[in-house]
Amino acid sequence: CIRDSPFDAERKNWALQGSEIIEYESPKVAIQKLAKKAAEGMGNAHAANQYRIEKPTDDKLCVTSTGPTTVNKAVMLYFDEAEFEATSLGNQKIEIQYRLSFTKLAKRSRRICLWIILGLGLPIILIGFSAMWFFVVQSPNPAVRWQVFQSLQVAHVLWPPFLFLGMYRCAVRNAKNSIPNMIRSLTFQ
Repeated sequence: CIRDSPFDAERKNWALQGSEIIEYESPKVAIQKLAKKAAEGMGNAHAANQYRIEKPTDDKLCVTSTGPTTVNKAVMLYFDEAEFEATSLGNQKIEIQYRLSFTKLAKRSRRICLWIILGLGLPIILIGFSAMWFFVVQSPNPAVRWQVFQSLQVAHVLWPPFLFLGMYRCAVRNAKNSIPNMIRSLTFQ
């Protein structure tokens, strides 16, 4: 949003892009109502004052998140940058294109996942398999050796990273459903 073109189509890190056609009087009024919604926290009272509107024009709006990524926000609002562009199609119909970026959430999720995998998971798996090899597999008691199969549950340490990646996917999926609904609701205000 801090570029010369508020609606930069060449940017590669947009996680969500789309457009909605609604019946409305003019692109300027629609963008003004979207700006008002952004100032109020995109419909979430707890997220009010956590978004900054940059370089608004009559047909373009850029919204950046200034607060925390996930605290006191609905899942659909985890984006850190959103751009809206309204185009008149005639007969009181306008098309609103939107693009959302979730780079802060993606970076944090990747960092946490790598820390879990490399910082916790790898040492636990190495220690667990070493302990199984030296104390269970080489045991003279056959009943103890059968415990190896039960001990393979040490691999459960690998699932937590998917929890954080799932949170990212959930944010994108919820925004994919909620942002078009918010745009369509402009006609009722």
